[in-house]
Amino acid sequence: MFSVTQIAANLTLDGITTKAWTTQDGQTRAGTRIDKKYLHKLLRDRIYLGELSHSD
Repeated sequence: MFSVTQIAANLTLDGITTKAWTTQDGQTRAGTRIDKKYLHKLLRDRIYLGELSHSD
């Protein structure tokens, strides 16, 4: 079993980031690194857990 800290460290080592996107002005925003705080938020999201539905 891995801890959230270890998972975040491995994602950083592998160069995995959040989604990159382009603004309406055409500026490209690079993805940010996935840290422990981001993983905790993601894994506790009620929609992600299936407790709530995003839409009908």
